[in-house]
Amino acid sequence: MDETNENVILCVAPLIDSKGNVFGISGFEIDSTLFRLSYPPRNTKYSRTVGMLFTQINGIDAVQNHMLSGKHSVDNSPVKDGALNITNSKKSFSAYQGNRGEPFLGFHNYISLYPQGSPFINQRWGVAVMIPKEDITKSVSHLNIVLFSLTIGLLVIGIALSILLSRCYTKPVTQGADKITSTESGAGTSTNNIHVDDLEKLFVHQNRISASKNDQQHILPPMLSQFMENIKTLSPAERDVFDLYAQNYTAKEIADTLSISINTVKTHTGRIYSKIDISSRKELILYINMLRDFGHQLM
Repeated sequence: MDETNENVILCVAPLIDSKGNVFGISGFEIDSTLFRLSYPPRNTKYSRTVGMLFTQINGIDAVQNHMLSGKHSVDNSPVKDGALNITNSKKSFSAYQGNRGEPFLGFHNYISLYPQGSPFINQRWGVAVMIPKEDITKSVSHLNIVLFSLTIGLLVIGIALSILLSRCYTKPVTQGADKITSTESGAGTSTNNIHVDDLEKLFVHQNRISASKNDQQHILPPMLSQFMENIKTLSPAERDVFDLYAQNYTAKEIADTLSISINTVKTHTGRIYSKIDISSRKELILYINMLRDFGHQLM
């Protein structure tokens, strides 16, 4: 506007009578100061947010005849001594870069201000909200640091809780296992876990039964004890024949297995019967079976 240092937008309309005669115009004007004070951006997080009303230059993504609003729109104007070029983006912020000054990021949209039939219908107006790129970059970096810190914190808390819960639930089990495997098991202490305590009692009971059976198995009747002592008197060759008899081999099978004659087997058999004080192979098998019943193995 002449004689001022401010941009001014004039909004006027013709005055037309009922016969269609134009006899004047009426309207109002908005200067850049009034626009800045009347339409401040309402974003309190980004203090350098800038709002802009502009016209498009010859159908390209560039700005002229602009009005700016915002606390720092004068000192930090994205448009200084020239046009503001726009780089559109469908997935994120559009970029705004003037001939001088720092780059901005934001959003814009085009609007229609003139009715059909107006000689200015082809003049394209737009509105934009922009934030200095530096402010957004700092905000995103700060957010990433916060999210990373929260992730690490949650991970540490999760690990700590896992260890704590694991110890709470496994402690009774490990205590019960230690009691069951210890020599003092069954002393009457409790793990405060009914299932573990019942399991311990079952193991103790079974161990006592097994120990009782083992004690009984190791106590042989006198005749079997004597039989075991007599076996120790057999020569190596006689013991070989005896072991095969204990496995239900016949005399012929023993001869074939040991590669000796049947007469040699019979000679060894007579000496075996004499030394262990029996009279037949049937009696020998009977003694061996009784020893097995008492838990003794000859092999």
